[in-house]
Amino acid sequence: DMQARILERMREILLEKHIVDLEKAISKYKKRYGVYPSCLADLVKRKVIKRIPKEPFGGRYYLDVKSMSVKSTTHRKRLEVYIN
Repeated sequence: DMQARILERMREILLEKHIVDLEKAISKYKKRYGVYPSCLADLVKRKVIKRIPKEPFGGRYYLDVKSMSVKSTTHRKRLEVYIN
């Protein structure tokens, strides 16, 4: 139904916001320490962020070290945003 679709979309938007925020924190870590973190937990250990956010679909976020991007275990594709 419509309410379920709206709630699903809101969780997708929250997931994308978390990923963007975590990737900004990775950039901040790189500037501060001169290297990339080896995992997202490094961001917390080095006090770049307070905690890793809870993934809204019950999965977890992880750092893809090949691309240095954050991914979710529940959603393979990133949210696409179109701005006119």
